[in-house]
Amino acid sequence: MNAAIYQIKPPNLKRYSMDLKIPAQRVLKFLFLLSMLVTLIYLPISTAQGATNSLDKIAVISQFTGKAWAVDKLGAKRKLKLNSQVFSKDVLKTGKNSSLVLHFVDDTIFNLGQDGHVILDKYVYDPKATIGQFESTIKQGVFQYKSGKLAKFNKLEQHTILRTPQSVIGIRGSEIQGEVAKDGSAVFVHRSGFMKIMDSSGKFLSRLSKPGNAVRFSRTGKAKFFQAPRSLIKRLNKGLRAKRKVNSPPASRKKRSDDKAPPIGKDNSSPTKQPTRRRSTISRNRYIRIDR
Repeated sequence: MNAAIYQIKPPNLKRYSMDLKIPAQRVLKFLFLLSMLVTLIYLPISTAQGATNSLDKIAVISQFTGKAWAVDKLGAKRKLKLNSQVFSKDVLKTGKNSSLVLHFVDDTIFNLGQDGHVILDKYVYDPKATIGQFESTIKQGVFQYKSGKLAKFNKLEQHTILRTPQSVIGIRGSEIQGEVAKDGSAVFVHRSGFMKIMDSSGKFLSRLSKPGNAVRFSRTGKAKFFQAPRSLIKRLNKGLRAKRKVNSPPASRKKRSDDKAPPIGKDNSSPTKQPTRRRSTISRNRYIRIDR
């Protein structure tokens, strides 16, 4: 018996692969677009949550009175309170009768009085690399700045730069007080260290190295140097302390002549009568007391 020999031809895989090639590309393209869409939706949320990452934290609020808030670099607004964390690029504002004190990680101190507006432009502090730098823009308000450990690491002429609408102040190991008005005019008082005074374009004007030296910038940018009077220093110190509302104690009730003493005992009986005492005059300056 002759066995029939059947030849089985393999399927044309090339034809099937060509048929499946277009749908596969479409599926891959769809999955790619879907992943991109999910990324675009959740990335801003995760970024906003991570915007206050501990790596960006530069200071905490060590003293606080009244109301204040901050706007981060992504535009998110948050209320501030005692022990709130502050981050690089934050915009800080204080309300009426409000004040706060920022304590930076290098022990730099920055005070801001009521109706203040400050932008924390840049802060770098790396003890291992011995680098320290701070830059801020003061739009409005009374402030006080005292540099911390970052002053020891920077070998440049200035480790801190404070900008105002009409001036630029370069600081090296200094303590400074000042006030910036709504119209852009400002006054600065040197307390310690060295201060480099420049106009808004960065042009050098003078250096202040003695405590009490001061400079005033008009709203047009004209600078005037003088010795700060006590009244100015007193006003700046007062501007850093917020006014607290204190409820006055109730007026004490005056005792009236018709007020009667409370009764003694349950039976309202009067106390035991004490013996009367009579004085007999012997002379003008000497008395003898007789009890009866």
